[in-house]
Amino acid sequence: MLKLKQLDLHSWEFVHPDGYNDTHNAIDKGCDFLEMGNLGKAEQIFKQVAEEMPDNLDGIHHWALIKEKSNDIAKAKELWQKAVFMGRKAFPENFKIGEDLLLWGFLDNRPFLRCMHGLGSTLLKTGDIKQANVIFLEMLKLNPDDNQGARANAIETFFYLAQPKEALEICDQYPYDTAPDTLYGRALALFQLGDQGNANNALKQAIKSSRKVAKEIVKSVHKKPRSRYDGFITSGGSDEAYAYWKRNSIHWETCISSIDWVKAALQTKKKAKVSKEKGSVYQLKIKLKGVKPPVWRSFMVRGDITLYKLYIVLLEVMGWTGGHLHCFRINNKCYGKPDPDFDFAEETIDEEKVKLKDVAYDQKKKFILEYDFGDGWEHEITVEKILPSNQGIKYPVCLAGARACPPEDCGGPYGYANFLNAVSDPKHAEHESSLERMGGSFDPEEFNIEQVNKFLKDVEKGKPWFEGFV
Repeated sequence: MLKLKQLDLHSWEFVHPDGYNDTHNAIDKGCDFLEMGNLGKAEQIFKQVAEEMPDNLDGIHHWALIKEKSNDIAKAKELWQKAVFMGRKAFPENFKIGEDLLLWGFLDNRPFLRCMHGLGSTLLKTGDIKQANVIFLEMLKLNPDDNQGARANAIETFFYLAQPKEALEICDQYPYDTAPDTLYGRALALFQLGDQGNANNALKQAIKSSRKVAKEIVKSVHKKPRSRYDGFITSGGSDEAYAYWKRNSIHWETCISSIDWVKAALQTKKKAKVSKEKGSVYQLKIKLKGVKPPVWRSFMVRGDITLYKLYIVLLEVMGWTGGHLHCFRINNKCYGKPDPDFDFAEETIDEEKVKLKDVAYDQKKKFILEYDFGDGWEHEITVEKILPSNQGIKYPVCLAGARACPPEDCGGPYGYANFLNAVSDPKHAEHESSLERMGGSFDPEEFNIEQVNKFLKDVEKGKPWFEGFV
Protein backbone atom coordinates (compact mmCIF):
# COMPACT_ATOMS: atom_id res chain seq x y z
CA MET A 1 0.00 0.00 0.00
CA LEU A 2 1.27 3.45 -0.92
CA LYS A 3 2.19 5.77 1.94
CA LEU A 4 4.00 9.05 2.53
CA LYS A 5 6.69 9.51 5.14
CA GLN A 6 7.74 12.90 6.45
CA LEU A 7 11.43 13.71 6.06
CA ASP A 8 11.52 17.15 7.68
CA LEU A 9 9.13 19.99 8.43
CA HIS A 10 7.77 20.24 4.86
CA SER A 11 9.47 17.48 2.80
CA TRP A 12 7.80 14.12 2.17
CA GLU A 13 8.66 10.95 0.28
CA PHE A 14 6.55 8.12 -1.09
CA VAL A 15 6.90 4.68 0.45
CA HIS A 16 6.01 2.06 -2.14
CA PRO A 17 4.43 -1.33 -1.38
CA ASP A 18 6.48 -4.38 -0.41
CA GLY A 19 8.06 -5.97 -3.45
CA TYR A 20 8.13 -2.72 -5.41
CA ASN A 21 11.93 -2.75 -5.76
CA ASP A 22 11.73 -6.29 -7.12
CA THR A 23 9.84 -4.96 -10.17
CA HIS A 24 12.67 -2.65 -11.28
CA ASN A 25 14.27 -5.28 -13.51
CA ALA A 26 10.98 -5.92 -15.29
CA ILE A 27 10.41 -2.18 -15.78
CA ASP A 28 13.94 -1.80 -17.18
CA LYS A 29 13.35 -4.70 -19.56
CA GLY A 30 10.10 -3.13 -20.72
CA CYS A 31 11.88 0.17 -21.31
CA ASP A 32 14.44 -1.65 -23.47
CA PHE A 33 11.63 -3.01 -25.66
CA LEU A 34 10.08 0.48 -25.76
CA GLU A 35 13.35 2.00 -27.01
CA MET A 36 13.59 -0.72 -29.67
CA GLY A 37 10.08 0.13 -30.86
CA ASN A 38 8.54 -3.16 -29.76
CA LEU A 39 5.45 -1.61 -28.16
CA GLY A 40 3.59 -4.90 -27.91
CA LYS A 41 6.25 -6.64 -25.84
CA ALA A 42 6.80 -3.54 -23.72
CA GLU A 43 3.07 -3.21 -22.99
CA GLN A 44 2.86 -6.87 -22.02
CA ILE A 45 5.56 -6.37 -19.37
CA PHE A 46 4.21 -3.07 -17.97
CA LYS A 47 0.63 -4.37 -17.90
CA GLN A 48 1.72 -7.49 -16.01
CA VAL A 49 3.61 -5.40 -13.43
CA ALA A 50 0.61 -3.13 -12.91
CA GLU A 51 -1.87 -5.98 -12.65
CA GLU A 52 0.24 -7.99 -10.22
CA MET A 53 0.85 -4.88 -8.06
CA PRO A 54 -2.15 -2.54 -8.59
CA ASP A 55 -0.53 0.41 -6.77
CA ASN A 56 2.76 0.20 -8.65
CA LEU A 57 2.79 3.75 -10.05
CA ASP A 58 5.88 3.10 -12.16
CA GLY A 59 4.23 0.17 -13.94
CA ILE A 60 1.01 2.13 -14.52
CA HIS A 61 2.92 5.15 -15.85
CA HIS A 62 4.85 3.12 -18.41
CA TRP A 63 1.74 1.22 -19.47
CA ALA A 64 0.04 4.58 -20.03
CA LEU A 65 3.03 5.75 -22.11
CA ILE A 66 2.57 2.76 -24.41
CA LYS A 67 -1.12 3.54 -24.80
CA GLU A 68 -0.31 7.15 -25.60
CA LYS A 69 2.26 6.09 -28.23
CA SER A 70 -0.37 3.72 -29.68
CA ASN A 71 -2.81 6.69 -29.92
CA ASP A 72 -5.16 5.13 -27.37
CA ILE A 73 -5.39 8.44 -25.53
CA ALA A 74 -8.54 7.49 -23.64
CA LYS A 75 -6.87 4.44 -22.05
CA ALA A 76 -3.68 6.42 -21.28
CA LYS A 77 -5.79 9.08 -19.56
CA GLU A 78 -7.68 6.45 -17.58
CA LEU A 79 -4.44 4.84 -16.35
CA TRP A 80 -2.86 8.15 -15.33
CA GLN A 81 -6.06 9.24 -13.58
CA LYS A 82 -6.04 5.98 -11.61
CA ALA A 83 -2.38 6.45 -10.64
CA VAL A 84 -2.82 10.08 -9.55
CA PHE A 85 -5.92 9.15 -7.54
CA MET A 86 -3.99 6.41 -5.71
CA GLY A 87 -1.05 8.74 -5.08
CA ARG A 88 -3.25 11.50 -3.68
CA LYS A 89 -5.07 8.96 -1.52
CA ALA A 90 -1.73 8.32 0.22
CA PHE A 91 -1.50 11.98 1.33
CA PRO A 92 -2.08 12.14 5.09
CA GLU A 93 -4.58 14.60 6.54
CA ASN A 94 -1.81 16.96 7.69
CA PHE A 95 -0.26 17.19 4.21
CA LYS A 96 -0.87 20.73 2.91
CA ILE A 97 -0.40 21.41 -0.80
CA GLY A 98 1.33 24.76 -1.12
CA GLU A 99 3.40 24.19 1.99
CA ASP A 100 4.44 20.54 1.88
CA LEU A 101 6.73 19.25 -0.86
CA LEU A 102 7.23 16.09 -2.93
CA LEU A 103 10.65 16.88 -4.35
CA TRP A 104 11.94 15.26 -7.53
CA GLY A 105 15.30 14.72 -5.84
CA PHE A 106 13.81 11.82 -3.86
CA LEU A 107 13.62 8.97 -6.37
CA ASP A 108 10.52 7.38 -4.87
CA ASN A 109 8.54 10.57 -5.58
CA ARG A 110 9.23 10.43 -9.31
CA PRO A 111 6.65 7.80 -10.36
CA PHE A 112 3.82 9.91 -8.89
CA LEU A 113 5.16 13.16 -10.39
CA ARG A 114 5.54 11.45 -13.78
CA CYS A 115 1.95 10.23 -13.60
CA MET A 116 0.79 13.75 -12.76
CA HIS A 117 2.63 15.14 -15.78
CA GLY A 118 1.24 12.40 -18.00
CA LEU A 119 -2.29 13.16 -16.86
CA GLY A 120 -1.86 16.91 -17.26
CA SER A 121 -0.42 16.50 -20.77
CA THR A 122 -3.27 14.19 -21.79
CA LEU A 123 -5.89 16.59 -20.44
CA LEU A 124 -4.22 19.37 -22.43
CA LYS A 125 -4.26 17.29 -25.61
CA THR A 126 -7.94 16.41 -25.19
CA GLY A 127 -8.97 20.02 -24.60
CA ASP A 128 -9.68 19.86 -20.87
CA ILE A 129 -7.60 23.00 -20.32
CA LYS A 130 -8.88 23.98 -16.89
CA GLN A 131 -8.19 20.55 -15.35
CA ALA A 132 -4.78 20.43 -17.05
CA ASN A 133 -4.02 23.84 -15.56
CA VAL A 134 -4.97 22.59 -12.09
CA ILE A 135 -2.63 19.60 -12.46
CA PHE A 136 0.37 21.64 -13.62
CA LEU A 137 -0.07 24.28 -10.91
CA GLU A 138 -0.25 21.54 -8.29
CA MET A 139 2.96 20.04 -9.66
CA LEU A 140 4.74 23.39 -9.27
CA LYS A 141 3.57 23.62 -5.66
CA LEU A 142 4.69 20.08 -4.86
CA ASN A 143 8.06 20.41 -6.64
CA PRO A 144 8.91 24.11 -7.15
CA ASP A 145 12.26 23.32 -8.80
CA ASP A 146 10.15 21.81 -11.59
CA ASN A 147 12.40 19.16 -13.10
CA GLN A 148 9.70 18.16 -15.61
CA GLY A 149 8.87 21.40 -17.41
CA ALA A 150 5.44 21.78 -15.81
CA ARG A 151 5.90 25.55 -15.83
CA ALA A 152 5.90 25.54 -19.64
CA ASN A 153 2.62 23.61 -19.60
CA ALA A 154 1.14 25.94 -16.98
CA ILE A 155 2.06 29.00 -19.08
CA GLU A 156 0.50 27.37 -22.14
CA THR A 157 -2.77 26.60 -20.33
CA PHE A 158 -3.03 30.18 -19.05
CA PHE A 159 -2.71 31.48 -22.62
CA TYR A 160 -5.49 29.10 -23.70
CA LEU A 161 -7.59 30.45 -20.82
CA ALA A 162 -6.86 34.05 -21.93
CA GLN A 163 -5.13 34.81 -18.64
CA PRO A 164 -1.83 36.51 -19.61
CA LYS A 165 -1.41 38.02 -16.15
CA GLU A 166 -1.34 34.54 -14.57
CA ALA A 167 1.02 33.30 -17.32
CA LEU A 168 3.35 36.19 -16.49
CA GLU A 169 3.27 35.27 -12.79
CA ILE A 170 4.54 31.76 -13.65
CA CYS A 171 7.31 33.26 -15.81
CA ASP A 172 8.31 35.57 -12.97
CA GLN A 173 8.64 32.61 -10.60
CA TYR A 174 11.54 31.42 -12.81
CA PRO A 175 13.47 34.62 -13.66
CA TYR A 176 16.63 32.78 -14.77
CA ASP A 177 14.92 30.17 -16.91
CA THR A 178 16.12 30.28 -20.53
CA ALA A 179 13.54 27.87 -21.98
CA PRO A 180 11.60 29.41 -24.90
CA ASP A 181 8.24 28.87 -23.17
CA THR A 182 9.31 31.13 -20.31
CA LEU A 183 11.28 33.74 -22.25
CA TYR A 184 8.83 34.14 -25.13
CA GLY A 185 5.88 33.51 -22.82
CA ARG A 186 6.92 36.52 -20.73
CA ALA A 187 7.21 38.70 -23.85
CA LEU A 188 3.84 37.59 -25.24
CA ALA A 189 2.06 38.01 -21.90
CA LEU A 190 3.38 41.56 -21.50
CA PHE A 191 2.40 42.34 -25.11
CA GLN A 192 -1.14 41.08 -24.50
CA LEU A 193 -1.33 43.14 -21.30
CA GLY A 194 -0.36 46.28 -23.24
CA ASP A 195 2.89 46.83 -21.32
CA GLN A 196 4.83 47.66 -24.48
CA GLY A 197 8.03 48.91 -22.86
CA ASN A 198 8.59 45.82 -20.74
CA ALA A 199 7.36 43.62 -23.60
CA ASN A 200 10.06 45.05 -25.88
CA ASN A 201 12.74 44.40 -23.27
CA ALA A 202 11.49 40.86 -22.69
CA LEU A 203 11.44 40.13 -26.42
CA LYS A 204 14.96 41.51 -26.78
CA GLN A 205 16.18 39.13 -24.07
CA ALA A 206 14.30 36.22 -25.64
CA ILE A 207 15.83 36.84 -29.06
CA LYS A 208 19.30 37.22 -27.55
CA SER A 209 18.91 33.85 -25.82
CA SER A 210 17.20 31.96 -28.64
CA ARG A 211 17.01 33.78 -31.96
CA LYS A 212 15.87 30.65 -33.80
CA VAL A 213 12.57 30.69 -31.94
CA ALA A 214 11.84 34.23 -33.12
CA LYS A 215 12.69 33.22 -36.70
CA GLU A 216 10.31 30.25 -36.38
CA ILE A 217 7.52 32.50 -35.10
CA VAL A 218 7.68 34.78 -38.16
CA LYS A 219 7.90 32.01 -40.79
CA SER A 220 5.00 31.57 -43.17
CA VAL A 221 5.80 27.88 -43.68
CA HIS A 222 6.94 25.64 -40.80
CA LYS A 223 8.84 22.43 -41.59
CA LYS A 224 9.86 20.00 -38.88
CA PRO A 225 13.68 19.76 -38.69
CA ARG A 226 15.54 16.63 -37.70
CA SER A 227 16.68 16.37 -34.09
CA ARG A 228 20.30 15.60 -33.31
CA TYR A 229 19.23 12.57 -31.29
CA ASP A 230 15.95 10.76 -31.86
CA GLY A 231 13.47 11.50 -29.11
CA PHE A 232 15.47 14.45 -27.74
CA ILE A 233 15.22 18.20 -28.31
CA THR A 234 18.44 20.16 -28.78
CA SER A 235 18.70 23.19 -26.51
CA GLY A 236 19.08 26.21 -28.76
CA GLY A 237 18.44 24.11 -31.86
CA SER A 238 16.02 24.45 -34.76
CA ASP A 239 14.10 21.45 -33.43
CA GLU A 240 13.53 23.26 -30.12
CA ALA A 241 12.26 26.33 -31.99
CA TYR A 242 9.88 24.21 -34.07
CA ALA A 243 8.60 22.34 -30.99
CA TYR A 244 7.87 25.67 -29.28
CA TRP A 245 5.97 26.88 -32.34
CA LYS A 246 3.89 23.70 -32.54
CA ARG A 247 2.80 24.15 -28.92
CA ASN A 248 2.23 27.89 -29.00
CA SER A 249 1.43 28.92 -32.59
CA ILE A 250 -2.26 29.51 -31.80
CA HIS A 251 -1.39 32.04 -29.09
CA TRP A 252 0.79 34.09 -31.44
CA GLU A 253 -1.51 33.80 -34.45
CA THR A 254 -4.58 34.93 -32.50
CA CYS A 255 -2.80 37.88 -30.86
CA ILE A 256 -3.18 40.78 -33.29
CA SER A 257 0.12 42.30 -34.50
CA SER A 258 2.29 40.06 -32.28
CA ILE A 259 4.04 38.33 -35.19
CA ASP A 260 4.70 41.66 -36.95
CA TRP A 261 6.13 42.88 -33.63
CA VAL A 262 8.62 39.98 -33.61
CA LYS A 263 9.50 40.64 -37.28
CA ALA A 264 10.30 44.26 -36.48
CA ALA A 265 12.44 43.23 -33.50
CA LEU A 266 14.40 40.80 -35.68
CA GLN A 267 15.01 43.46 -38.33
CA THR A 268 16.25 45.95 -35.72
CA LYS A 269 18.57 43.33 -34.27
CA LYS A 270 19.82 42.37 -37.71
CA LYS A 271 20.72 45.97 -38.62
CA ALA A 272 22.57 46.48 -35.34
CA LYS A 273 24.36 43.20 -35.79
CA VAL A 274 25.49 43.90 -39.36
CA SER A 275 26.99 47.25 -38.37
CA LYS A 276 29.03 45.60 -35.63
CA GLU A 277 30.02 42.48 -37.53
CA LYS A 278 31.35 44.00 -40.73
CA GLY A 279 35.04 43.31 -40.41
CA SER A 280 34.66 43.44 -36.67
CA VAL A 281 37.43 42.81 -34.16
CA TYR A 282 36.74 42.13 -30.51
CA GLN A 283 38.97 43.50 -27.78
CA LEU A 284 38.54 41.18 -24.82
CA LYS A 285 39.81 41.18 -21.27
CA ILE A 286 40.15 37.90 -19.41
CA LYS A 287 40.58 37.78 -15.65
CA LEU A 288 41.12 34.72 -13.48
CA LYS A 289 38.49 34.67 -10.74
CA GLY A 290 39.41 33.98 -7.12
CA VAL A 291 43.08 34.99 -7.45
CA LYS A 292 44.63 38.09 -5.83
CA PRO A 293 46.48 40.08 -7.05
CA PRO A 294 44.55 39.53 -10.31
CA VAL A 295 45.93 37.56 -13.24
CA TRP A 296 44.58 39.17 -16.42
CA ARG A 297 45.16 39.70 -20.13
CA SER A 298 43.79 42.11 -22.75
CA PHE A 299 43.82 40.87 -26.36
CA MET A 300 42.10 41.17 -29.73
CA VAL A 301 40.48 38.51 -31.94
CA ARG A 302 38.29 38.59 -35.03
CA GLY A 303 34.55 38.52 -34.43
CA ASP A 304 34.10 35.48 -36.66
CA ILE A 305 36.42 33.28 -34.56
CA THR A 306 34.72 30.08 -33.36
CA LEU A 307 34.40 29.54 -29.64
CA TYR A 308 36.66 26.49 -29.95
CA LYS A 309 39.41 28.53 -31.59
CA LEU A 310 38.85 31.25 -29.00
CA TYR A 311 39.45 28.62 -26.33
CA ILE A 312 42.83 27.79 -27.93
CA VAL A 313 43.71 31.50 -28.01
CA LEU A 314 42.73 31.85 -24.35
CA LEU A 315 45.03 28.98 -23.41
CA GLU A 316 47.91 30.76 -25.11
CA VAL A 317 47.29 34.24 -23.70
CA MET A 318 46.84 32.88 -20.18
CA GLY A 319 49.61 30.30 -20.27
CA TRP A 320 47.64 27.09 -19.69
CA THR A 321 48.87 23.94 -21.44
CA GLY A 322 45.36 22.58 -22.10
CA GLY A 323 44.23 18.99 -21.99
CA HIS A 324 41.47 19.51 -19.39
CA LEU A 325 37.71 19.68 -19.81
CA HIS A 326 36.28 23.16 -20.33
CA CYS A 327 33.14 25.05 -21.28
CA PHE A 328 31.98 28.58 -22.01
CA ARG A 329 28.94 29.86 -20.12
CA ILE A 330 27.23 32.54 -22.21
CA ASN A 331 23.61 33.71 -21.84
CA ASN A 332 22.93 30.86 -19.39
CA LYS A 333 23.99 28.25 -21.96
CA CYS A 334 26.96 25.89 -22.03
CA TYR A 335 29.27 25.78 -25.09
CA GLY A 336 32.00 23.16 -25.33
CA LYS A 337 32.64 19.71 -26.73
CA PRO A 338 29.35 17.74 -26.63
CA ASP A 339 29.51 14.26 -25.15
CA PRO A 340 26.17 12.36 -25.16
CA ASP A 341 27.53 10.01 -22.47
CA PHE A 342 28.06 12.82 -19.98
CA ASP A 343 25.69 15.68 -20.97
CA PHE A 344 23.02 14.43 -18.59
CA ALA A 345 22.79 17.58 -16.48
CA GLU A 346 22.53 20.13 -19.30
CA GLU A 347 22.88 20.35 -23.04
CA THR A 348 26.37 21.27 -24.31
CA ILE A 349 26.28 23.25 -27.56
CA ASP A 350 29.11 22.47 -29.98
CA GLU A 351 31.65 25.30 -29.65
CA GLU A 352 33.10 24.54 -33.10
CA LYS A 353 29.80 25.59 -34.71
CA VAL A 354 29.35 28.90 -32.87
CA LYS A 355 31.21 32.14 -33.56
CA LEU A 356 32.04 34.78 -30.98
CA LYS A 357 30.00 37.44 -32.80
CA ASP A 358 26.91 35.18 -32.63
CA VAL A 359 26.81 35.11 -28.83
CA ALA A 360 28.49 38.36 -27.75
CA TYR A 361 26.71 41.19 -29.52
CA ASP A 362 27.43 44.07 -27.21
CA GLN A 363 30.31 45.96 -25.65
CA LYS A 364 30.66 45.30 -21.91
CA LYS A 365 29.16 41.82 -22.42
CA LYS A 366 30.57 39.36 -19.86
CA PHE A 367 30.80 35.58 -20.02
CA ILE A 368 32.69 32.77 -18.32
CA LEU A 369 35.25 30.15 -19.36
CA GLU A 370 35.44 27.20 -17.00
CA TYR A 371 38.71 25.27 -17.30
CA ASP A 372 39.73 22.04 -15.56
CA PHE A 373 36.52 21.03 -13.80
CA GLY A 374 38.53 19.28 -11.11
CA ASP A 375 40.46 22.41 -10.10
CA GLY A 376 37.52 24.66 -10.94
CA TRP A 377 39.23 27.59 -12.66
CA GLU A 378 36.80 30.29 -13.75
CA HIS A 379 37.78 33.09 -16.13
CA GLU A 380 35.62 36.19 -16.51
CA ILE A 381 35.79 37.51 -20.07
CA THR A 382 34.60 41.04 -20.87
CA VAL A 383 34.01 42.53 -24.32
CA GLU A 384 35.91 45.80 -23.91
CA LYS A 385 35.43 47.08 -27.46
CA ILE A 386 34.04 46.04 -30.85
CA LEU A 387 36.16 47.69 -33.53
CA PRO A 388 36.63 47.63 -37.30
CA SER A 389 39.45 45.42 -38.50
CA ASN A 390 42.85 47.08 -39.03
CA GLN A 391 44.59 45.63 -42.08
CA GLY A 392 47.97 46.37 -40.54
CA ILE A 393 47.42 44.10 -37.54
CA LYS A 394 47.54 40.29 -37.50
CA TYR A 395 44.94 38.77 -35.19
CA PRO A 396 44.85 37.38 -32.56
CA VAL A 397 47.18 39.71 -30.68
CA CYS A 398 47.78 40.30 -26.97
CA LEU A 399 47.79 43.96 -25.89
CA ALA A 400 48.62 43.80 -22.20
CA GLY A 401 48.51 41.62 -19.12
CA ALA A 402 49.76 41.05 -15.61
CA ARG A 403 51.16 38.16 -13.57
CA ALA A 404 51.91 34.56 -14.32
CA CYS A 405 49.40 31.84 -15.00
CA PRO A 406 49.10 29.38 -12.07
CA PRO A 407 50.59 25.91 -12.56
CA GLU A 408 48.33 23.19 -13.95
CA ASP A 409 46.73 20.82 -11.42
CA CYS A 410 47.58 22.97 -8.40
CA GLY A 411 44.10 22.71 -6.90
CA GLY A 412 42.30 25.81 -8.15
CA PRO A 413 42.41 29.26 -6.47
CA TYR A 414 42.69 27.81 -2.97
CA GLY A 415 45.44 25.38 -3.98
CA TYR A 416 47.28 28.14 -5.84
CA ALA A 417 47.29 30.31 -2.70
CA ASN A 418 48.86 27.42 -0.78
CA PHE A 419 51.36 26.91 -3.60
CA LEU A 420 52.41 30.58 -3.45
CA ASN A 421 52.89 30.34 0.31
CA ALA A 422 55.10 27.29 -0.19
CA VAL A 423 57.37 28.75 -2.91
CA SER A 424 57.79 32.07 -1.06
CA ASP A 425 58.67 30.54 2.32
CA PRO A 426 61.92 28.49 2.46
CA LYS A 427 60.77 27.04 5.79
CA HIS A 428 57.51 25.73 4.35
CA ALA A 429 57.28 21.93 4.38
CA GLU A 430 56.41 21.88 0.66
CA HIS A 431 58.86 24.59 -0.43
CA GLU A 432 61.37 22.34 -2.18
CA SER A 433 58.83 20.01 -3.77
CA SER A 434 56.82 22.96 -5.09
CA LEU A 435 59.87 24.59 -6.66
CA GLU A 436 61.05 21.27 -8.05
CA ARG A 437 57.72 20.84 -9.74
CA MET A 438 58.27 24.21 -11.49
CA GLY A 439 61.82 23.41 -12.58
CA GLY A 440 63.48 25.25 -9.69
CA SER A 441 61.78 28.64 -9.76
CA PHE A 442 58.44 30.39 -10.08
CA ASP A 443 57.81 34.14 -10.27
CA PRO A 444 54.08 34.94 -9.82
CA GLU A 445 54.68 38.50 -11.17
CA GLU A 446 56.21 37.34 -14.45
CA PHE A 447 54.36 38.09 -17.69
CA ASN A 448 56.10 38.11 -21.09
CA ILE A 449 53.86 39.70 -23.73
CA GLU A 450 56.40 39.12 -26.52
CA GLN A 451 56.41 35.39 -25.82
CA VAL A 452 52.60 35.30 -25.74
CA ASN A 453 52.35 37.01 -29.14
CA LYS A 454 54.95 34.62 -30.54
CA PHE A 455 52.75 31.70 -29.50
CA LEU A 456 49.67 33.41 -30.96
CA LYS A 457 51.35 33.64 -34.38
CA ASP A 458 51.49 29.85 -34.45
CA VAL A 459 47.95 29.28 -33.21
CA GLU A 460 46.58 28.68 -36.74
CA LYS A 461 49.43 26.44 -37.93
CA GLY A 462 48.49 23.15 -36.33
CA LYS A 463 46.23 21.36 -33.92
CA PRO A 464 46.90 21.59 -30.18
CA TRP A 465 48.60 18.57 -28.66
CA PHE A 466 45.51 17.47 -26.75
CA GLU A 467 43.04 17.48 -29.65
CA GLY A 468 41.48 14.09 -29.98
CA PHE A 469 42.10 13.17 -26.34
CA VAL A 470 39.52 15.35 -24.51
